[in-house]
Amino acid sequence: MVSCPLDIVVRTAVEVAAVALAAYLVRLAVSKLTKGAKKVLDSQAQSGQVNVAAVVTESAVAAARGPSKLLLPLGALAYIIRVIVLALEIAVRREFNDRRIAEHAVHHAFNVLSRLDTFLGDVWQVAAVVLVCWFVIAWKQQMVDVVTAIAKRVKEEGSGTFDLERVVLPFSTLATWGIIAVGVLMSLHIGGVNIQPLLTVGGVGGLAVGFGAQAVTSNAISGINLFVTRPFVVGDRVELKGTGGGSVIIGVVERIDPMRTVIRTDDSVPVAIPNKAITEMMVSNESRLGSSAVTRSFKDPRRYSNVISLPAGDFQKVPAILADLRQFLSNHTGVDKSLPHDASLASMTSSTINIGITAHTTAVQSRDFGAFNAELLMETAKILSASGAAPYAVAS
Repeated sequence: MVSCPLDIVVRTAVEVAAVALAAYLVRLAVSKLTKGAKKVLDSQAQSGQVNVAAVVTESAVAAARGPSKLLLPLGALAYIIRVIVLALEIAVRREFNDRRIAEHAVHHAFNVLSRLDTFLGDVWQVAAVVLVCWFVIAWKQQMVDVVTAIAKRVKEEGSGTFDLERVVLPFSTLATWGIIAVGVLMSLHIGGVNIQPLLTVGGVGGLAVGFGAQAVTSNAISGINLFVTRPFVVGDRVELKGTGGGSVIIGVVERIDPMRTVIRTDDSVPVAIPNKAITEMMVSNESRLGSSAVTRSFKDPRRYSNVISLPAGDFQKVPAILADLRQFLSNHTGVDKSLPHDASLASMTSSTINIGITAHTTAVQSRDFGAFNAELLMETAKILSASGAAPYAVAS
């Protein structure tokens, strides 16, 4: 049995106490710094103005709060264990030099202590990778929270209409999963796993087939595709249709995960759909009706043109009909008076009289052209009925 000399015990105890005290003091300092950084970030969000340098630096400080709670105790514990292991090695060497233990016992003790030290080193490296990934994710999230809060405030004040939150959050989620993937690969490498096959496309395919995870891989790739192409973002109201055009689901996008997308229906039921299935569907995004440059053409005036065919015997009624139609067009608020609008005699045959009606909608009315068209047809029918004329047909 190995006895530990008193001087080694005292030195070890002092060093352990010093490490524990240092970890505690650093933890207090980090806590104060992170609280101050949080106040700065909150003031930035409330002011509605972005100081990029302040947001980046203060977000980094605030992000250190969570990881430091685990990093400092874990680091202190790992250091203390290594100090104790070193003290035991010194004690074993002294016992061996004094010839109080056998040589094979010394080798066995050194072997055990060496393995323990190597194991602790690997654990510490993995922990460091996890904590770094944790810190980077927290740092990113802090900046995203500040930027989205500022964008939301600006939008509420009416000085901006661009919904930055709906754009940033999907990419933030994708970045989070990317950081996690890098952390997992680095941890596997530290643990002695060959990650080279995972870094090649063929390796990923082979691994997926080997583990029967083709569906998982395809859903993950489809999820990345959704993040990149962005047919919709969180908060959009969408309708998913099958290849035949039939409606599959209508609702609001609640969450986009790497493997599946959650859509909440009008009945408030959340439905999780695999991303691979979504990429094979037609997506109708109602939330983008007014957010595309293409919709600017919806504000342009639209032309209305109809031809009414009357019997030749109604010739005497034509002047009154034309006058009523012209008055109606002149009084209609949806007709652009700066553009041609008229009702006139278009042509005549031996059996018919053709009256042409032409008008252009205003920019506002063009968004509801169907209602405008129906109103003009109904009013035309009323005017003809009041005059006693009987049209053959009304064609637009």
